[in-house]
Amino acid sequence: MEGFSTTNDLDRHMRSKHQSGALATTPAKLYRCLVAGCKSSEKVWPRGDNFRSHLKRVHGHIIPSDEEFEKLVRKGEFAPDPATFPMINSALKKDNPESQPAKVYFPDMKRKENVATFTTVQTSIQPAVGPKTNKSGSSHHVNIHKNVSSNNAHVPKRPQPTGVKPDQLEADSNKRLISFPQTVESIIARSDYEYKPLLQDETRILVLLPGERDEAIQCRLLPLSVQAPTVSYEALSYNWGNTRASKEIRIQCIKRRGQKRSLRDFVRAKRFIPANLHSALLHLRDSSYPINLWVDNLCINMNDSRERAHQVSKMAQIYRKATNVCVWLGESDESSKLALEFIPKILNLSSLDNELEEESKLKYWKALRDLMARKWFSRRWIVQEIAVAKSSTIHCGDDVVHWADFAGAVGLFISRMDRIKHFHGQDSSRRQPANGWPRFATRIVEFSQSLIQGAENGGKFEPTFDLETLIWTFKDFECTDPRDRVYSLLALARDVPTLEYNNVDFDSAISSLDYEADITDVLQRCVMHCVNLSKSLDIICRPWAPTVSTPLPSWIGTIAGSAFGVLDDGSFGRIYGNSFVGSPNRKTYNASAGRTLQDYQFNEGLQLRGLKVDVIGACLPRASGGIVWREALHMAGWDEKSDELDSAPEKLWRTLVADRSPDGSPPKSWYQRACLYTLAQTSSTGVLDTSALIRSGGPSIMVEFLERVQSVVWNRKFFTTSVRNLFGLGPDGLQNGDAVAVLYGCSVPVILRPVENRMHYKLVGECYIHGLMDGQAVTDPNLRDELFHLI
Repeated sequence: MEGFSTTNDLDRHMRSKHQSGALATTPAKLYRCLVAGCKSSEKVWPRGDNFRSHLKRVHGHIIPSDEEFEKLVRKGEFAPDPATFPMINSALKKDNPESQPAKVYFPDMKRKENVATFTTVQTSIQPAVGPKTNKSGSSHHVNIHKNVSSNNAHVPKRPQPTGVKPDQLEADSNKRLISFPQTVESIIARSDYEYKPLLQDETRILVLLPGERDEAIQCRLLPLSVQAPTVSYEALSYNWGNTRASKEIRIQCIKRRGQKRSLRDFVRAKRFIPANLHSALLHLRDSSYPINLWVDNLCINMNDSRERAHQVSKMAQIYRKATNVCVWLGESDESSKLALEFIPKILNLSSLDNELEEESKLKYWKALRDLMARKWFSRRWIVQEIAVAKSSTIHCGDDVVHWADFAGAVGLFISRMDRIKHFHGQDSSRRQPANGWPRFATRIVEFSQSLIQGAENGGKFEPTFDLETLIWTFKDFECTDPRDRVYSLLALARDVPTLEYNNVDFDSAISSLDYEADITDVLQRCVMHCVNLSKSLDIICRPWAPTVSTPLPSWIGTIAGSAFGVLDDGSFGRIYGNSFVGSPNRKTYNASAGRTLQDYQFNEGLQLRGLKVDVIGACLPRASGGIVWREALHMAGWDEKSDELDSAPEKLWRTLVADRSPDGSPPKSWYQRACLYTLAQTSSTGVLDTSALIRSGGPSIMVEFLERVQSVVWNRKFFTTSVRNLFGLGPDGLQNGDAVAVLYGCSVPVILRPVENRMHYKLVGECYIHGLMDGQAVTDPNLRDELFHLI
């Protein structure tokens, strides 16, 4: 040590003059200044005394005490990575132009057009953890330190389903991501993050860097092959909520390409995200290890419509290949904690009956109901995200439960709801909160396991339902972009080929995704696809499409005409009667006698053939709130003053129940008797007020009959035709002079309104007409085959 006064001087000399020599050493500690706004935030101090001098000289006036001073010293202290330190050190040495930074290779350096994997993830940097081999060939394990520069992405241990033996987690210690210099986290975010183009088979993976709850979120975005991912990752399923990007995160990235880089080539860009996503990332972040996540808002450049369509076409693969799907329901509260704690008790079948009967358990059941009412369940994309997932976990704040347990508890809850003591309280109404928790949560739980087949044990992904069934089943699930009303379900449809994204020209195929396409074109393509495959027109009678600002063709029904929705008082309840055409692939009626579509084409509208039966001669005000007006009863042959009526007129009672039971089967044998009893209970005005009679607490048979009547007549209009005096029930929008027609390929009659010199028609809606629901019009020799042009 002759010639050097201290070992620090010798060490500094060795690093600066003999960096590549055998005696070069790596310091045990380095220091960086983490004081907010410090102009030297990019600098690294190899000596503690120099770092302390900096704190005293520059920030001494704002440090309140010696204790806080020592905290800042400890907070700025970090252990260097032996492999990255030479590069950092050379970047800081401005007085030695001959020294060169160590070569570090990144995923974007040698990417070829035909290689879309993390093939260049191998670097000159040694692994921070995992087996390490010495010169003799033996191996030893390196301890894992809580260090933000750890190369290994941690695979969190999520809950397993109750009663299922946990599988051994895959060891991912060698599936590591790139190692960035440890000083990058101290660089001030000076610019917005800029996305780089992806290769054909690539997506991005979000590396969520370690941090405490009160620290800013820092992360990296790196390309990853969708087909053959080289790292394990989780996918996030969440509700965007308020889409305003109000929360800042910081993304570490590289500002220029090339193999030789200095510290100044590393930047930390800023990105703003919605508050709910920010909250999810805070809770999913680990304090010691980086977490690999796929998050649509960050991993997709949403401002690039072509990339967005490309990535959306791959989302089913992305979620299917994730080790786990994290379902973020939002922050926890007292109610959510009660619900999640109660789930294991519900799943204990031996004690379930006691949980149902004990009044003290009511608060737990209501807590589960409130959890099911969270906004996530109404999101349209979750249908795909849950259906294709290998494993899923529910997250409320820091509370976590496996999806299988949650789904099992919800299923038992719904099936035993009527047995829960005082669950409905004194409110006998059928209305629910506007979020309609049974409508969303129950449906996703019921269908999540049946949407695909063969996915277990690595089997082939086989969708179960066709597109028409899917858009009808999930018609009221919500999405931000109206195009996703269709796009979100395409990957789950058995009749849709492999999804593509539109590269050049607009493609008429349903599997071509294009976020620049007009919404009307997207919806028309969906109808064309369903009609061409099913050879049925029933889809034009169903309310399924989003309500948009631009006018849609009359043969695309919107959800504004759905049977249920949000009422004026904010509650959720019935708006219209149930659809007469029923569910796809399960026809309730046969008005066209099995005649398939003939000479139809989609050309500036929808051209098809059918029979014009009659025109509307008289129509009554709508049956608001299920009220059947006295004039409607008289139209059907009821005379409350007659002493000779010992049974209800067949035309009347069959129309009141649409000649079917609630499940679409033939009407129950006692409907006529129940109808007669009900008519005897009408008020002195002769009005049949179904809601008032149900509240009166009459016989259960009468109540059941009236509930069926409500599901048919609610806010519809009774009418008669001008020539044949047919009695029927049609949509709220019908008026005198509208035409009644039977279209080939449609299972129910429809109301058409002539426009433009009666050369074209607008579809008003479906209808029920007594004596016309089972093919009678097709066999009528007096009716002439016609061509209809719907606009």
